[in-house]
Amino acid sequence: MSQLLSRNGAIALYDSGRGVESVLKACQSLMPREKWLIMQDAQHQSYGNKTNEEIIQAGHHCFRSMTKGNVKAIVVACHTSSAIALPWLSQRYTLPMVGMLRPTARLLAELYRDETIIWLATPASVLADRVEPLARQLGFRGRFHAVACHEWVDCIEQNRVEKLHQLVASFVDQHQSVLQSTSCKILYGCTHYPLLDGIIRKFITNSCVRIDPAIAVAEALQLMLTQRNILRKSPQSSVRCFNGLDFRPSAVLA
Repeated sequence: MSQLLSRNGAIALYDSGRGVESVLKACQSLMPREKWLIMQDAQHQSYGNKTNEEIIQAGHHCFRSMTKGNVKAIVVACHTSSAIALPWLSQRYTLPMVGMLRPTARLLAELYRDETIIWLATPASVLADRVEPLARQLGFRGRFHAVACHEWVDCIEQNRVEKLHQLVASFVDQHQSVLQSTSCKILYGCTHYPLLDGIIRKFITNSCVRIDPAIAVAEALQLMLTQRNILRKSPQSSVRCFNGLDFRPSAVLA
């Protein structure tokens, strides 16, 4: 692939559904000239409730589809797929790729080294247990509480707002003692969860910081493209879905 073709190629992002929106927003804020190609893998939704083999096969399905077009890089816009499928995919595809795991761990080590972290994640991500060990390797020294959030992604995809209020209220009740700590931070360990920020803010104090790693992922992507000299120069940007339609973000949950 020539350098010119690489620069003009699209950046593909995939997730099982709406989670891709939070990552796309962060990426667009840093790289407004890029072309974006979005895959929301509803066929295998949701990754967080599946086995490792199913998650790997879903990632393989997405990569096969995405690499058929003029794509210069791929963002695995899903924490679960990044933890479980990306190591397998990176051994089989040569296209530049960025996942959620390392940028999240680096963010904790650099900005929240001694803080108390409540990590909200899918059951599969909690079982994989990849974030905390990597963050500690990079210098994180704080307390780390992993919380498996059952049903959250499905309810977000189905727009079940009343049920989401119940799930968030239950989470807050069960972890009230930790949440009241002045050093406590909530880390969104699923790209769907920033879409719940409006609901979560209703149940916690304003002093409790919520961390969305999407901007750290966008920074990692920007650095990778810069180092490879394939940042897009043209001012014309676009966001398209793999089915050829224009991408339209979902309504805000509140």
